[in-house]
Amino acid sequence: MRTSFITMVVASAGTLLGATILVAQSERRTIRPDEPRWESCSEMHATFVGRFESVGGMGLSRMPKPPMLDRSGVLEIEWERYALDSIELLGLLKQETPVAYVPQWHGAATPSGFKSRALTPFEQEALAGFRAGKDIASAGDDKGGLLCAGALRAKDSCINCHRAKKIGDLLGSFSYRLRALK
Repeated sequence: MRTSFITMVVASAGTLLGATILVAQSERRTIRPDEPRWESCSEMHATFVGRFESVGGMGLSRMPKPPMLDRSGVLEIEWERYALDSIELLGLLKQETPVAYVPQWHGAATPSGFKSRALTPFEQEALAGFRAGKDIASAGDDKGGLLCAGALRAKDSCINCHRAKKIGDLLGSFSYRLRALK
């Protein structure tokens, strides 16, 4: 009886060790030489603003297009590296209160639609800063990752559709969630 108990303890320990190794390996990711590398949230945000501007459509309709679906790239801040988990559009113009638009995947290669959610405290604070003239906000999250947000301000090309706005006006924001890489 004692032998079977010891065998069970050793087997359980082995299973636990194996699961720990598997989880640790899943957080490691090979970085391709051709994928973007950014040294700041500002650089990363500039990449996604450029992608957003490069696709046709307005606002939310631009989000499910290929340039915006590409989540490759690594943010390297000092000795920490982060991979992008999500990017969401924070809308200010269609709803009475700002909302975040979350893509609905339903197993498809591209989002089939979006639902909205209330802003997180980080996003609310970031928007307050954007309204005061800031363009970037960042904070650590409770899982060792990083949250970034970047303002979307009106440019010449935006004024064609957003006629009530002037260059520099805040139209929305991107909210980024990044996970730490080992």
